Amino acid sequence: MTNGEDRLQLTLLGELRLQRSAEDLPLPASRKTRALLAFLALNPKAHRRDSLCELLWGDTDDPRAALRWSLSKLRALLGAALTTDRDSVALHRDRLATDLDTCRELLGASRPESHDHLRQLEARLDSGYLPGIDCASSAGFELWLESERASLRRLHGELLKRLQELARDDPARAIHYARKRVGIEPLDPAANLALLTVVLQHEGQQQARQAFELARQRLRQAQLDDAALLRGWRELTAVLPAAARAATPVADHNATDNRASAQPQGKPSLAVLGFTELGGDGKSILGLGLTADLISRLSRVGGLFVIARASSTRFAGEPYDFPEIASLLGVRYLIHGTIQCQGRRVRVNVELVDGCLGRDIWVESFERARDDLFLLQDELASAIVA
Repeated sequence: MTNGEDRLQLTLLGELRLQRSAEDLPLPASRKTRALLAFLALNPKAHRRDSLCELLWGDTDDPRAALRWSLSKLRALLGAALTTDRDSVALHRDRLATDLDTCRELLGASRPESHDHLRQLEARLDSGYLPGIDCASSAGFELWLESERASLRRLHGELLKRLQELARDDPARAIHYARKRVGIEPLDPAANLALLTVVLQHEGQQQARQAFELARQRLRQAQLDDAALLRGWRELTAVLPAAARAATPVADHNATDNRASAQPQGKPSLAVLGFTELGGDGKSILGLGLTADLISRLSRVGGLFVIARASSTRFAGEPYDFPEIASLLGVRYLIHGTIQCQGRRVRVNVELVDGCLGRDIWVESFERARDDLFLLQDELASAIVA
């Protein structure tokens, strides 16, 4: 076991981040090298070099050389935590702590002092599940990444469930976490019933009825059985009629913690729904990348509250209207747009929508060469903030 002060800390919830003694270490610029780090950390065992080559570098002329290059970059950061021989590669987990392990440990504990830590860990997921390590040319890795993101989404749901339970004496915060959970699990009857319970208790039967109808509509549109939801709703309205009639409006939460409510006091809240490529199948690597990068850039703006990519982009192409999406995500503003590609030129049309009113408040078009996409992303973020 290494000295605790020198132990490496790897952030896997949200943006990938590596620290030693609370000091950030610069991650390699190579996307595949960062992807390799995440893969090794999430699969703590020895991996054959051939398997890693096939996973990430199957499309290259010399995959073993590419793997060696990436390992050299990681070795400079990880030191003794990374072990290699001629045939295999592994990370020593006793030399590397992760926030994912910490989160799972805290979920299994009931210590009051863990509550703030859980809120901090949940807030990290607002930037998405393992963002920035997509490798479109590596089909095997993308399948693994999809599975890991689904696992993190389930963990996020468990985390929000626990936070809602811990906020039983804080109605505004409890409702916020319940709505956020429905945002990532919109078809889960248990998540919807948890939301209906707190809304019925604290906002009244009319608001709860609206939330119930929206949940039922989503299940029907997905051609899923709504019997469990209907049964739960009937049980709720049977045992809580007095509480529902006596419910008083929930006061605005004085957000000393900017992560505490869906729309913190004084902070505009928004969600980026995504960009659809015209003339294609609607989904493209360019659109996904632009969406992820825009969310990442906007999340760094101190005056904004930005919903996680995993929560917001799930509504792309679905038959929801803007007020419904804004209500489910707990935000005021929505951003969506289209992409048109012609040769080496890219045109991006973007709309900023007032989700409460369901109408555009700003529309703009940007046209750039493909090589200037990073500049375009900066312009988009600056224009939206302005």
